[in-house]
Amino acid sequence: MIISLPERYPIEANTVNQVFIENGILNIGRRCRFKSVMYMLTYIMKGNTVCYYCGQTIEEWQMTLDHIYPRDLGGPTIIDNLVPCCKECNSEKNNFTLQQYQEMLKIKQKQNEKKVEEFKKEIDEEREKLRKSKKYYLPSEWVDIVKLKDINLLYIKKFPYRKTKMYREARKFYNKYKMLKSPIVVDRELQILDGFIVYMFAKDKKLERVPIIRLENVELR
Repeated sequence: MIISLPERYPIEANTVNQVFIENGILNIGRRCRFKSVMYMLTYIMKGNTVCYYCGQTIEEWQMTLDHIYPRDLGGPTIIDNLVPCCKECNSEKNNFTLQQYQEMLKIKQKQNEKKVEEFKKEIDEEREKLRKSKKYYLPSEWVDIVKLKDINLLYIKKFPYRKTKMYREARKFYNKYKMLKSPIVVDRELQILDGFIVYMFAKDKKLERVPIIRLENVELR
């Protein structure tokens, strides 16, 4: 997929963060944290003072970023999946998608708590059905399937990743649904940008093919 990028980018950020945009390609230094770059660019493009959901103007330090497609559903931390919002809206939206959240707000306006609970139950059942069919709650055009051996990992971080909470969650999710918890985010050359733990779990399981979100206009340098 081609992610959104700002038309103008602050020159001073180039040397500090080893990040720059050239010929429509976002170049990211290997020492940079991919998620931090996505957060920074999201604020540049979408602002940091107005909540996307309630429209209230808030102080910059009170602003958060919400995933339109939640991380729990495999949502990636990329500009197109992030919006600035206040803490209250972020908490209320929780792990709903944008469309689900908007539908829930309409139900809440009618002050019918029973209907709200019924709606949440329907959503849970829908998600369970989707997972059992081995699909992600994401736009189909975002996700590709590639051979694990084609993913480019230049070095393995030396830490006990198998003991991390993320690894345990990846294992639990796979054991239940026989699919990875989330797609691995890679750049145009299939270098890993986000999803190292998921990648290592897939490697440990000796999986041949894995889901990825390939960012065609991003390159890790």
